[in-house]
Amino acid sequence: MLARLLTGTLALMAASPAAAQTGDTARGRIEIAGRTPPACLIRTARAGNALNASFIPAGPSSGEIRIAELVDPQTAEPRAAEMVIELPVVCNAAHRLTLTSTNGGLLREGGNARNRQTAGAFGELLGYQLDANWGSRALTLNAATAPLATLDVPDGMAGDLLLRLSIPAGGGPLVAGRYSDTVVIELNVSS
Repeated sequence: MLARLLTGTLALMAASPAAAQTGDTARGRIEIAGRTPPACLIRTARAGNALNASFIPAGPSSGEIRIAELVDPQTAEPRAAEMVIELPVVCNAAHRLTLTSTNGGLLREGGNARNRQTAGAFGELLGYQLDANWGSRALTLNAATAPLATLDVPDGMAGDLLLRLSIPAGGGPLVAGRYSDTVVIELNVSS
């Protein structure tokens, strides 16, 4: 949950007997001040639209997208898959959104990342695209070509950060096995 730290000061200034006012009026002053430190928070993800995929939450800050049929059993070529994830986010200051692919695509367990999918040979690495829409801003991670993408946001924002995973159909056959990648989504307050 959103942790809010407020540090406050309360200063009471009242007339001391030596500085007491004469007559019917006395005056005092109260100053109230607080500080909210800059912070970003990502809440539990929700699944949106899906094609050949499903989302299983795994706690408040993680989950797993499962592809129902990664390849066509007749051709061993990838089937199209798409998944939309909605992340409720609050950032109360300027911040940077970073998307990072650990493997640079869906890599076969025990496979070689240099053995990329091609039309003429079996591959062990399948590229995908992850689009992030945050307010009126957009960011795209093409895992196989650039496993890191960043977006600087000059002010605070709150709402749903929409992530859309797209795996294209075709492109060449894949070696049998389990394919996976880990995407890290970071929101860092700018200094």
